[in-house]
Amino acid sequence: MKRLHPNGKAENALLAFCVVFLWGAAANVDIGITGFVMGIPFAIGLLALLHRRSWRFITATVCLAFGPLVGAIASDPPASRLHYPTLGAAVEVPAGWGYVNYQSEAGKNYLASPERLARPRTGGAAVHAFAQPLSLRLIRVETTHPDFVLHYHGILEDARGTRYDIDERELLESVAMGLLWSPTLAGEPALHRPWLHWLGNLMYWPLAPMAPFILF
Repeated sequence: MKRLHPNGKAENALLAFCVVFLWGAAANVDIGITGFVMGIPFAIGLLALLHRRSWRFITATVCLAFGPLVGAIASDPPASRLHYPTLGAAVEVPAGWGYVNYQSEAGKNYLASPERLARPRTGGAAVHAFAQPLSLRLIRVETTHPDFVLHYHGILEDARGTRYDIDERELLESVAMGLLWSPTLAGEPALHRPWLHWLGNLMYWPLAPMAPFILF
């Protein structure tokens, strides 16, 4: 087999491929810490491809590839405006809305509409309705994976520091329908910045062999 020249187009393409997938590991917030683990093969491949390059090229490439990854590890993605540009949005909740506590999830307050308050899911639910309108602010966006399906949750906080959890879809649909008031969230299709969402999805690459069975 003919050895690739260190400056060959094919090797440069492989370098770029590894860099992009390392960016994917840095952008991942959906799969959790395993996103960094899934980026390890591309880190090894990148270092192997760099071993005969000039030190300037190596330094520039390593900073470009690993800088975002180090920053992502050191940061708190659920509270990052880079990932979630609408963080800080004010949300006005009318009287009649409230929250639900479940015995199985102590300390969690699930923000709920009057309709949801009337029929909470089973599990020792304690229902609380707001007698007056309440001003909240979006401070975090967290992810869960029940049944291996990704869900985003907005974390809203009041002036006293009490936090309320609400599903992304319910939050955005309620704002769109005028049930909640938030000029910042009005018209927003999602809380996660789209290009970072798709970049992070590269960390699903181990599932690529199963794609034909999933899609067809």
